[in-house]
Order: sequence, then C-alpha cells, then structure tokens
Amino acid sequence: MANGEHMPVYVSRARQLQSDLLDVGHVVTDAELTTIIIKGLPRTYHVITTALETREGELDFQQVVSRLMAYDSAEQEASRKETTAFSARRGGGNAGSSGRGQGARTGGRPNVTCHYCGTPGHFMRDCRKRLADQGSKGRGGDGKQRGGSASAMPSKLAFALGGESRLKDWHIDSGSEWHITYDASELKNVRAVKAEELFNVIGYDGSRHQPTHVGSCTLKSNVIEGLEIDLLNVYVVPKATVKLISAGILDDRGAKVVLGDGKALVQHQGRTILQGE
Repeated sequence: MANGEHMPVYVSRARQLQSDLLDVGHVVTDAELTTIIIKGLPRTYHVITTALETREGELDFQQVVSRLMAYDSAEQEASRKETTAFSARRGGGNAGSSGRGQGARTGGRPNVTCHYCGTPGHFMRDCRKRLADQGSKGRGGDGKQRGGSASAMPSKLAFALGGESRLKDWHIDSGSEWHITYDASELKNVRAVKAEELFNVIGYDGSRHQPTHVGSCTLKSNVIEGLEIDLLNVYVVPKATVKLISAGILDDRGAKVVLGDGKALVQHQGRTILQGE
C-alpha cells in the first residue's frame, strides 16, 4: 500500500493487477489475492490484519475487503474527532474568493504517484503504460481493432465500488479519472448520461456498472471560511460506496494536488483551499 493511499484505491489496484495477469495467462485466485492484499498493508493495520490471519478457515475476499473498509473508515473517523476542525484551525482568508480559474502549472508532480504503474510524477490518466496496455488490449494480434461493443466502452478502476457501507465524506484521489458519487441529491443541473458518455466502473467482484446521471456539485472549503468550490461533471454511480474527487481533473483546472503523509491538499494560486485524508 502506497503512503497516503486510500483503502478503496489499494484494493482496486490489486484487482487490476489480477486482471492484467489473467490477460497474460497467469491466474491469481481470489484467495491468493486476499493474502497479497493483507501482506501489503503497513504496520498501522496490524490489529485488523492479525485478526484476519488468525481466524479459522479460508479467507473470503469480499468479507476481508468489507472488514478492511470498515476498519479504515472507523480509523479515519476517530482521527477526525481527535483533531481540530480544519476551518477553525486555519481561519481567515478571503470569503469572496473563488476556487476557480487558472493557476500556475508545473511540468512534474513529485508529490503524486500513479496508481497504475506505481511511478511517481504523474497521474494515472496520463500513464503511458496504461495507455499502451489499453491500446494493445483493444487490438488483435494482427493490429486490427477487435469487434464487439465491450472493447468500445472504456473501463474505469473499481475504487468506488464494493463493500457493505457507504462513506459519507468526499475523498480526493489521484487514481480516479472522474468525479464520482452515489448521491444524486447533492448535485445541481442533473441530467441523464448520454449513450456516448457511458463508461464502465469495475467492482471488486469483477461486476461492471455504468453511471446513470451527471451534474455539478458545490463544496464548501474546510480550510477557508466562505469559499466554495464547484465540481463539474460529477457522475452518479448508484452502486458506488465512495464519493471521489478526481485529482487529475482538479489539476486540469489549474489546482495543485499534493498527496502524502496520509493527507491530501488542494492548492490554488498558492493557497490551500481543501484538505483531506
């Protein structure tokens, strides 16, 4: 598990690797994948991993993921209760300012690690390896495009799906290519997703789901009092359990996303406008 990585993204990366290995003829069973996921967790998860490893019988993938997600959510909630609210701790700021606009762009992003190849310095959406892999999967051995509708519809990673409980807070993530939510009631200007906009979101169990609606959402900064940040093109995936803010999209809008040490900061024109875990 990468430093500062959220549990849904970590499990999703493991599923993606399992799928990639299957494409080259190497089968990794769910039982083996479960063991890999547990062994890859840092020492901060010692309590839950010990409990899982000492239980009798074969580890069930879905049960383990649900336990890990619940544990991770409980730990984050406990951490939030122990710290002062971000807005009260930061204070000040220009209440009339906006999080929109174009800020300075940088060539490299040393504080960002790709969740596809594991290399620091770029987002997953810009990963050359991912683009190359998608290109090779979309073509046959003779270089021609494969037939069928499945190859024509892009798939997104599964970090938003799986588990038994939903997380109510928004999570900033560098692995997400889109803003995703399960709650359409939070959105404005909601409309049905057009056929040409559809994409697949792959669940932890391999199931595929598609967004049904898209709209915009206004978030209140938890750092600067009175500041509001507009999220455009937020997709509603009813089966999702996590509400995700795409770090890549924020970057395209001129914001700087800094991930590390278990925290995520969104900065615009030198100011931190959002802070999360």
